[in-house]
Amino acid sequence: MNNTKIGFYTMGNENEKEFQLAQLLCYALLNNIKFEQIVYYEDDTSEVSSLCFLAKYPIITTLIIYDPTGSIGSTERVIQLFSIIRSLHRIRIINLPET
Repeated sequence: MNNTKIGFYTMGNENEKEFQLAQLLCYALLNNIKFEQIVYYEDDTSEVSSLCFLAKYPIITTLIIYDPTGSIGSTERVIQLFSIIRSLHRIRIINLPET
């Protein structure tokens, strides 16, 4: 994971995003991911603009989320965007609780 860009995605209210980000940063530390490799995407519960941007401009190779309850991937729009991102750009999406 030397020069590759890794995306971290959070969604929800401020407390949820803060907790998700803490988990993602722990993952980065454990996997020797450097700060300059991280691209951070953030959305609130009413929009998925970061995922739309990612679908249009794929600058990462892997998108990492922390979604133990399935709340991020539960809306139809997010499911469709994840599918588009995977198929068009071959970006790997990792949900940390599933690993």
